[in-house]
Amino acid sequence: MPSQLRSSPAPRFQPRGIVPTHEQQLIQCARQRISLIEAGAGTAKTTTLALRVGEALRRGLDPEQILVLVFTPEAAEVFAQRLVFLGLAPRLVRRLSIQTIEQFARAQWLRWGEGEPPYHEDLAALRPFILQALEQCSERYGAQYPYLEIRTHEAAMSQFYLTQLRLKHSLALQDEDPSLTAEERADLHEVPLSDYLWTQSYEMLRLSAFDEALFRGPHDASHDLACTLIHSNDAAAALPQYRLIVVDELHDMNATTFTILRALLQHEQAYMVAAGDSDQVIYRHMGADRRYLHEHFEQHFEHVAQYQLNHSFRYGPWIALALGAFKSKRLDSALAFDSQLRVVPYAPGEQARLLLDDVQRVTRHPERNLSHCAVILRALHQSVIVENAFLMAGVPYDCHGFVPYLQRDEILFVRGLLAIAFDWQAELPTASLQAMVRALSQFGEAQLNPDEIASAQEDIGQEPGILRYFYEIRMLEKSSPTAALRNRQAIELLREQGAQGNAVHALDALCELLDIERLAKRIYLDTHQAQIIAQSIWGLRDLARAQDFSLQALHQWMVQADSQMQPEPGARARVRYRVQILCAPQAKGKEFAHVFIPLLEQGEFPRGDQHAFIEENLFYVACSRAQAELTLYVPEAAERQSPYVERLQVAQSRAQSQAQLAALQERLQRQQQPQAQPATTQRRIYLQVPYAEKDEAKALGAYWDPDRRSWYIPHWVEPEPLLKRWPRRQSKRSSP
Repeated sequence: MPSQLRSSPAPRFQPRGIVPTHEQQLIQCARQRISLIEAGAGTAKTTTLALRVGEALRRGLDPEQILVLVFTPEAAEVFAQRLVFLGLAPRLVRRLSIQTIEQFARAQWLRWGEGEPPYHEDLAALRPFILQALEQCSERYGAQYPYLEIRTHEAAMSQFYLTQLRLKHSLALQDEDPSLTAEERADLHEVPLSDYLWTQSYEMLRLSAFDEALFRGPHDASHDLACTLIHSNDAAAALPQYRLIVVDELHDMNATTFTILRALLQHEQAYMVAAGDSDQVIYRHMGADRRYLHEHFEQHFEHVAQYQLNHSFRYGPWIALALGAFKSKRLDSALAFDSQLRVVPYAPGEQARLLLDDVQRVTRHPERNLSHCAVILRALHQSVIVENAFLMAGVPYDCHGFVPYLQRDEILFVRGLLAIAFDWQAELPTASLQAMVRALSQFGEAQLNPDEIASAQEDIGQEPGILRYFYEIRMLEKSSPTAALRNRQAIELLREQGAQGNAVHALDALCELLDIERLAKRIYLDTHQAQIIAQSIWGLRDLARAQDFSLQALHQWMVQADSQMQPEPGARARVRYRVQILCAPQAKGKEFAHVFIPLLEQGEFPRGDQHAFIEENLFYVACSRAQAELTLYVPEAAERQSPYVERLQVAQSRAQSQAQLAALQERLQRQQQPQAQPATTQRRIYLQVPYAEKDEAKALGAYWDPDRRSWYIPHWVEPEPLLKRWPRRQSKRSSP
């Protein structure tokens, strides 16, 4: 290794604001060519890698010789902030290359003189190319495979988009066995045949005869770079040469990223340090695979060193021990705080009430508000029961990564049918009306193209009454005879039930007429997605049963809920705090004081139709987001409970956690100055934090008090690192 990086095993870079642990110092001074760090959730992976960068700079490496690769733009910003927080000068940090793998690839194509092709940021912008590829796919393969499912609606395009990402970033199209048929290759990669052939047609459209990109979408630049490196022996030599490559969130690595890293490491003076958690591999749709964390590096390189980060700075010993038991690995806490772990049994129909009670209990505490609470779900359909409870109780909430369930297509379809049957269009918000056009077209199985839908949305936005004629006339023209008959019958059925008819009976009859599960499966080839559609509608039916709604009362309740979720401009800003609702995949990388995980039932979490490995990791990710308290809701009947909860060994780990907590508190009290408050106190410590240093304070665990307009240390965060950086703020008001 270059002398400036290996001359001494003792650390030269002394960070500001923290005292590195022994584990972190070992990694900071690692001298092996490739250092792989297996790190549990909350174990300061990013901080440790930042220490490694600081050490390299302190030993004389130029910033331009260091490449930091992360997997999201947000992570790149966090990494840069962490370097500044640790004491590196901002001007020095700005000279570093801190990029996503996609940003690196796009920059490399520019270095090679490629005139940057048109770039399209999302599925909506790519829609014309996707439809053109589908048309070519139909022409090319329609006669050979007459049973192909050719669909042009939004759901089919969304499914195709995800499928092509997985095929491309696992480099499946680069390693095809010519002896296998297309059906066999599609089956091998676990994708529908239509999506496999569609992806091939899409890539033929996207690339020229010389494999030059004619346009690119998200993640295409890195895929194209990896393919070039595979097929050209000279391409790797033309990459920029770095002396130190740092990779964060290594568990998100796929074949594309690994191919690029291998090429960068062909330069003999290139060294790499990378951190990841094999138990957080969840992005299967992007080709993520745990083997890229260790096995593939060991297979292709010599002198691979393995390191561990086992001490979490996010939660206390009880949660750490439970997660370690679940994953059969060592995971300790470095916090002298008694994080709580609760398992709450519920009777049928009681889970939403218990969740609501717990949220309200937490927010009665003077140091808590709704924004400290997160409900983490396994699947979208589970949000229905949670949202219903919050809407009925007037609890404001935000959905992350998905739209509120009343704005989802399957519910908008039902709402649109009600509006048409009883002429309720004028009562609906314009945005909901326009969204209903798309939902009615999709679930009514009308063959309307995107331009026709957009035109209808514009007309209905100006005159809501047109919705009825759009459905009864325009859609019938574009529907098959079977679909047209079913659409007419749906409206007639609702009118027969009457506006004052029982909503449960009407929804049951409507679902039976439409055969909602089969309809969903025709729209979504993905069986799992089809089940979610049906379950969302059943959740609406359950609400109607609980409230004994008529159809009109159900409609009026949904209109009122619209006003809660889509308030007038400025009204939303007045609601300061909101519960956060998100699914487990969207929770990765986040943390919350209080985490609630509902519906831990057999078949719900884990889902039997999904990969067991991914399900386990999603549960681990969800549980490890909690800081102060983790609450798990299970059915009263033991045989219906998720097996994951038993594997946490909640009761068994309590005594051991208490012993660890006592030892941590004793050590903390010895370390603290006499005037510093113990970590177990229930009082806030307010700090004098300059505005320019707010991100650093937040990274160390400080919270913002909007009433006192000051940053403070909550009682579950170790105060010493913060008090070393910023003085206490003197106030005449007593802490709550």
